[in-house]
Amino acid sequence: MEEIIGSMFMGFLLLVIYAIAVTVIGFFFSHVFNKKYPNLSAGWIMALPTLHIVNGVGLFWVVMYIVWYIGEKLALAPSVENKIGDEIGGHLIISFLALLFVAITTVLLIYRGLNFTKTSYKKLKMTSVIATYIVVATTLICLIFDIFANLEVFVFFLMPHGTIIALIIYVQLKYNEQLQQMYATTDGETYEHTVYNGVRNISKSLSSLIPTVSLSSKQDIKNCPYCGEKILAVAVKCKHCGEWLPKEQEVKKKLIPCSVCGEEIEEGTRICPYCNEEVNQ
Repeated sequence: MEEIIGSMFMGFLLLVIYAIAVTVIGFFFSHVFNKKYPNLSAGWIMALPTLHIVNGVGLFWVVMYIVWYIGEKLALAPSVENKIGDEIGGHLIISFLALLFVAITTVLLIYRGLNFTKTSYKKLKMTSVIATYIVVATTLICLIFDIFANLEVFVFFLMPHGTIIALIIYVQLKYNEQLQQMYATTDGETYEHTVYNGVRNISKSLSSLIPTVSLSSKQDIKNCPYCGEKILAVAVKCKHCGEWLPKEQEVKKKLIPCSVCGEEIEEGTRICPYCNEEVNQ
């Protein structure tokens, strides 16, 4: 009984260590996230992978603790070597596989969380859910194997890892809520519209390659010879009166008499081609 109480106390101390680790690691990832997205709050987005990391490190220490614990028993009672060897062999295999799956899903979750603008809402949500399922399932399997390996080991890790599992499930629900709000409010747009925005940008780029006529320039407009309204310089039909414009009207310029020799010259001419004198207009 004293050994069980001692294991519970050690489990409580391990839980305190986990809490400190969550605070430190969570602060680091929150700082990275807020530096990249200053208008957003890291919140639950970084809290979930932080719990996964601490849980994964905890699983590693579970394996190390069992190796040490079994080594102590073998040193004290060499006669039980075969029995203990079978117990520790299965536990180590399960623990290392669990640690591998947790590491892969956690790294993927962190990468997509820090680059959520390049990932769709559905992919990031699915990644978080799959990661949570794997973490919870593998942790429970390890705890079950702890029961068969040794009751004291099970009691030692039940409190910290049981607490982390409960927190992970709760944070997962909050994660989904914040994720939906984040995608819906970031920069006033939904990042699920990436395809739509891409098509729109391509359309704008193609439109910019098509030459357009600006009505703000006086050289691009002229007056209709029939109704006097302003129309495009390249127009062949007046949009106001409906008259077809003669071709000569498009290029014909107003003629004025030269102020020196009296010959007709085009309006705007500075030097008369007949008398070579400067024209006063």
